[in-house]
Amino acid sequence: MFLAPAFLSDFRQNLLAKFLCFAILAIGIDLLWGYAGMLSLGHGVWFGLGGYAMGMYLKMEDADGRLPDFMNWSGLTSVPWFWKPFEHAWFALPAAVLGPGIIAYVVGYLVFRSRVKGAYFSIITQALALILSIFFVGQQQYTGGTNGLTNFSTLFGFSLADRATQDALYYLTVATLLATMLFATWLTRAPLGRLLIAIRDDEDRVRFSGHNVTLLKAAVFAVSAALAGLAGALYVPQVGIISPANMGIVPSIEFVLLVAVGGRATITGAVIGAILVSWARSILSENYPDTWLYFFGALFIASVLLFPAGIVGTWRSLVRHRRLPIRRPPFRTPAAVRLESPEHPMSEAILNIENLCVSFDGFPVLDDLSLLVARGELRFLIGPNGAGKTTLMDVISGKVRARSGRVLFDPAVPASGDPHPSTIEVHGEIRFEGLDLARMREDAIVRAGIARKFQTPSVFNSLTVAENVAVAAAYRDRFLRQLFPPSAARRERVTRALEDVALLHRADVPAGALSTANASGSKSPCSSSSRPGSCSSTSRSPA
Repeated sequence: MFLAPAFLSDFRQNLLAKFLCFAILAIGIDLLWGYAGMLSLGHGVWFGLGGYAMGMYLKMEDADGRLPDFMNWSGLTSVPWFWKPFEHAWFALPAAVLGPGIIAYVVGYLVFRSRVKGAYFSIITQALALILSIFFVGQQQYTGGTNGLTNFSTLFGFSLADRATQDALYYLTVATLLATMLFATWLTRAPLGRLLIAIRDDEDRVRFSGHNVTLLKAAVFAVSAALAGLAGALYVPQVGIISPANMGIVPSIEFVLLVAVGGRATITGAVIGAILVSWARSILSENYPDTWLYFFGALFIASVLLFPAGIVGTWRSLVRHRRLPIRRPPFRTPAAVRLESPEHPMSEAILNIENLCVSFDGFPVLDDLSLLVARGELRFLIGPNGAGKTTLMDVISGKVRARSGRVLFDPAVPASGDPHPSTIEVHGEIRFEGLDLARMREDAIVRAGIARKFQTPSVFNSLTVAENVAVAAAYRDRFLRQLFPPSAARRERVTRALEDVALLHRADVPAGALSTANASGSKSPCSSSSRPGSCSSTSRSPA
């Protein structure tokens, strides 16, 4: 790519630079959709915001203290107050990247806090693209309307029409793309990347492993939007225009197609897909101006049907890499567990439920339930289907939220337990070592020391057995700690947990390939990775 300017004409070089900008954006979508499993159909918004930030700076530079041309035509007599900061590159350039990222984080936090996911999240992002594109069209005096911002002449005093300036911008785009690929590769190979895949496989399991899923999803949404804004900022000075058409639903869907064709959860696939699809679109539109859309649509359908995993994903499945055998300890049956006498007297209560009442849409499920569990005590709940056993476990583990009541926190608990909207009515208190659990989040309850093992195996199929345990072992790590490799002590802890359930010899096997019995066994070390306290497990009894 670095040698392209020596062989390409001005037009072809400019076209390739445009494709590389799309590749940067595609990497951001791949982080969000390919790794975290969140399909955004509105990424044109973040691309457009970054492009408009750069376009506003270029128009202010061209105006040189005067009113930009399109504002004169619209009847304005002075520069709007929100345009004035864009006179300075030190404000405009960071705003092109940080602006979309911050806005996406706020929007994402509000959406994910309400447990919106799947198709509903896609619809929200699509609606956002539609609303903002219409809004920018209607604000012609400030945004240029349908025409957008165009007719840029200089950048930092250098003429954009000069080949030397375009060469410099092209090399900057290539370098930015390579840096983005390295950043994305580092991010996905860090523990955070493992968490993103876990969220894609089973979001609830991640939540019950002690991780704040809302913050994780909002963070990756912000990173993805920031990369889209960066792509938009590089796009504008090379293409020469940014308009509401770049922010709409159609370009947003086309950006997703770049990743789908190249291959989800493959950084190189996103880049290859962006370049190949954009190149195919350009060639078809040049040679078949009247019917190129039909050819382009057929090409996309064929690629999805023949290569559902994308180009890179299909290639990886065909190429079998032989790995050197790893020496593992011989298989052994787990030793029988003997319950030791508790260190604390049985009279010391560790879990106290007082006068608990739970109803679903007015129908009572638990009525004035009180329960006391002492430290070291083993309790069983026995009852017919519909008796409320699972509901009680849901309340203790935080799956069912409280509408009223106070929340008490232990100083050792690092996170608050803010509630989310619910149609479930809960009254009473659940106290665990001084904490009122009735309104705490699932992840905060796990960090307090209560783990939950579900009846149905719920492992992260795309991760290995060892990675499944590592996700649970990192339940106390803050966000920044997830960006760096685990410590030797953490790896030793994971190894010991696998030894306890005789799965060390299958540590590198994908959890989805395990039998039901082994998958159930792999959950035990995940649950035991939390601080020892109360462990709840749901099961059914015959009616």
